[in-house]
Amino acid sequence: SANADEVIQKRLLLKNEESNKLLIDIYSKEQNNVKTLLKFNDGSRQYQTYRDAEHFVNTYPFIPYQFDLFQASIKALSDHNAFIGSQQSVGERSMLGVFQQVAKTYAEKDLNNIVSFSQMYEGIKDVLQSNIQSDILQAERSIDSPLAKDILKALFLVKYVKGFHASVNNIAILLLPKFDIDLTAFHKQVQEALNLLESQTYIQRTAGDLYEYLTNQEKDVENEVKSTDIDPTAPGELLASYLFDEILRDAKVKLDSNNQPYEFGKKLDDNVIGRDKDFYVNFITPLNANSVSTANINMWSAGRPNDLIVYLGEDKRLFDELRLIKKTEKYIQTTNSPALDETKKRIISDKAQQNQDRKRAVLNQLKESIGDAKMFLNGSEMTDIGTKDPKNKITQGAQQLIKTIYTNLKMLTVDFTEAHLQRIIQSQDDVLFKDGLHEMEVEVLNRVQRNKAAHERTTIKSLIDAFYIRPYGWYQIAVLCIIAKLYKRNKISLKQDGNNLDDKAVLD
Repeated sequence: SANADEVIQKRLLLKNEESNKLLIDIYSKEQNNVKTLLKFNDGSRQYQTYRDAEHFVNTYPFIPYQFDLFQASIKALSDHNAFIGSQQSVGERSMLGVFQQVAKTYAEKDLNNIVSFSQMYEGIKDVLQSNIQSDILQAERSIDSPLAKDILKALFLVKYVKGFHASVNNIAILLLPKFDIDLTAFHKQVQEALNLLESQTYIQRTAGDLYEYLTNQEKDVENEVKSTDIDPTAPGELLASYLFDEILRDAKVKLDSNNQPYEFGKKLDDNVIGRDKDFYVNFITPLNANSVSTANINMWSAGRPNDLIVYLGEDKRLFDELRLIKKTEKYIQTTNSPALDETKKRIISDKAQQNQDRKRAVLNQLKESIGDAKMFLNGSEMTDIGTKDPKNKITQGAQQLIKTIYTNLKMLTVDFTEAHLQRIIQSQDDVLFKDGLHEMEVEVLNRVQRNKAAHERTTIKSLIDAFYIRPYGWYQIAVLCIIAKLYKRNKISLKQDGNNLDDKAVLD
């Protein structure tokens, strides 16, 4: 009932006067610390904490959240048929019995100790279905770490509780042994215990670094997923797809000075993806096999003057997540069948949903990683880009790279348009051409003359192609305008099928 905590306090947790004073002293010392220690986060629902010193004294050695969470836990376990026959309906009396059993074990302990939520498991284990608790019994026999065993019990208790998110922080709250604790060190111990349990498939890590207890059938499926073979290149290909197709999307960068798009090449860990280009966006990821690290990335980038280096750091978990996504995809594709029993169908359906959540989490993490990434250009870190938006950040970095790649881009003194082209061709006024040849016109004319000397035919397309690549980077309408100027100056002639073209034919 809603008053279960009050019943438990009055029947089980009354203290003598001396103990009350000692507990009030503890609360006075720890009250500010307690608010931080007991704050559930990572999107989890909040549970009540101590209101004041009196509430602390009345509730000790329990923590207020434990009443509501345990009540939700036994109801959810009952809904999933975890209890033996007549025990399916679990209410206030059963809660009272569990809290009484736990309280007795703490009666002689030092007052600094508080109840771990995992202790509630001891009060219900005798009425659990044998198949439900078999993994916990196995873990108690085979795992040396007491903390790992307690975490497994706590995760079992919250497995079906809606709204509780079992992150490292929230699991640490469930297992908190006392208030006076080095929280950073304790979180590290919890993470190590979780890693141990995950490696032995007692639990699984889901999207957002949340952890979940696995039933026997879920454990079987998880082991089958882990043992699914995939192509070794699959994680890298998936990562490239996320970076270039999902996040950047368009492989072009517009230059502010002329508003023209320039197509960049794609590299992942220094490996070219697709066609060669004049310049590249080169993501260096935790998957890289080149031993690139924070210590040597500066020097390493100096040997790649055509690349914008985007360094995504060294978090090796990214590879594990990508590999698990591909393994899960393949497992679902090869296993899902109408012939499966309903339980396995549900587990596989849950796996598919978890995989979608994992994909979203990886994408969001990659966006954050790009926003936080260091970028390098020819041996120097780019420190003048402030935006955290992934696409804008890459665009700004690539714009600086373009200027170093297309060194002759500055020869274009005009932002040429279709209107320029028409005006040049239609002009009958020598004023337009009274000045000598501009540098850009000399470049094109020299190309035509070299081709002629080598007995090579020069076409409009060949000039557009030649001046698009480095060191020029000239866009198509600019090259056409320069050709038109040379034509109007009578420096070159334009022919089609061997016949000279007039102005009208040129425009057509």
